[in-house]
Amino acid sequence: MQINMNKQTVRELRDQLQVILDKNAPMQSSMLADLDIQIGNARFTDTEVTIKLTVKVEGSKPKEERDLEVYMSMMGCNIDKDRIVKYRDMDLKLVGYKRVNRKYPFIVQDVATSKRYKFPTDWVNDNFSIEKVAS
Repeated sequence: MQINMNKQTVRELRDQLQVILDKNAPMQSSMLADLDIQIGNARFTDTEVTIKLTVKVEGSKPKEERDLEVYMSMMGCNIDKDRIVKYRDMDLKLVGYKRVNRKYPFIVQDVATSKRYKFPTDWVNDNFSIEKVAS
């Protein structure tokens, strides 16, 4: 029987793997009970599929949030990450930083919808700066 990988087959495979992990991982060992295991994106050809597997400690901060804290401590920034900024009928909060994205490194999140957006450094400095409140 010849099976060709296509989008539908890969999607079903990812879903089945996630169900298996969710159902069996906590029972196999006590170490796995403290881990969050997620099946991620997949790349495929007509005969092969590669699926990303992410394993992180349960309750740990996301990488973007840790990178924001590192950026703020290294740069000595006067950024208030707890501030809520009004922008185009949205209430935005600073939630992350992506080091590899030079043009739009900051990630802000709409408080109401939890949708995330990328913003440039100068916009974040203008809107989330602590000095802006003092003046």
